[in-house]
Amino acid sequence: MKKIFASLNRLNLSLLILGIVIISMFFSAFVTSFYPAISFEDLLDGVEVKKGSHIEGNVILSFSPFASETTETKNKSGSVTSKKASGNYYVIPMANDVFIGLKTNQEHVLDMDRLVDETYAYIDGGAEPTTEVFIQGMVKPMDNELVKYFREYMLNSDFTEAEIDAMGQPLFIDYTSFRDAQISVVVGIILILIGIGLIYMKYRKISLSEQTIQSQDEQPGLEL
Repeated sequence: MKKIFASLNRLNLSLLILGIVIISMFFSAFVTSFYPAISFEDLLDGVEVKKGSHIEGNVILSFSPFASETTETKNKSGSVTSKKASGNYYVIPMANDVFIGLKTNQEHVLDMDRLVDETYAYIDGGAEPTTEVFIQGMVKPMDNELVKYFREYMLNSDFTEAEIDAMGQPLFIDYTSFRDAQISVVVGIILILIGIGLIYMKYRKISLSEQTIQSQDEQPGLEL
C-alpha cells in the first residue's frame, strides 16, 4: 500500500481526475448516442419518448419559444459584466395534442424563427414549411422554472390546466452533439489509462529499486 501511495504524483492524479470528470460530464449523452434515433416526423406520428430518448433529424413544425437562455460573464467580485444569448426553448408539436420543448443553440435561432413563421402560415392554410433545421439531442425533464414558463405559454395558447396536466411530465429536447460526447468519453478513458500507466511505471520503478537494495543488503561480504 505504501508503494502505491508513493507512486502517486500531481501529474498522474491530475490525469485520473480529469479523465473521470470528462467521462461524468458526457457519459449520459454517450450512452444515449447508441439508442435508436427518433425523428421529429416520428414524434408527429405518435412514437413515445421518455427521459433519455435519442432525437435526431430535421424539425418538421415549431411554435414560438416559451423561454430563452443567456450566458453570463462575471468578474472576480461576482458581478455580471456581460450577458450573451445562448439559445431558445421552442414548442414542438407531437401527436394527440401533446407538446415537447426544444432547447437550441444560438446558431439555430435564426432558422428556427423562420420555421416558426412558416409553421403558423402552414396552419393558416399556406404551404408546408421548407426551412430545414437539423437537430440532435436527448430528452430531459424540465426543471421547475421551465415548467412554470411552459405552462404559462400553453395557458396563453388557450389550453386549459386539465389539458396541460393530461400531457404528462413536461419534457424537452436538449440539443446535444453526440459525436462530441463520444469523442470526449474516449479522451477521458485515454487520460485515465495514461494515468494508470504512469502509476504502474512508478510502482515498478520503486519495486525494482527496493529489490536492488535488498539484494545488496543480503550479499555476503568478503572474508580475509
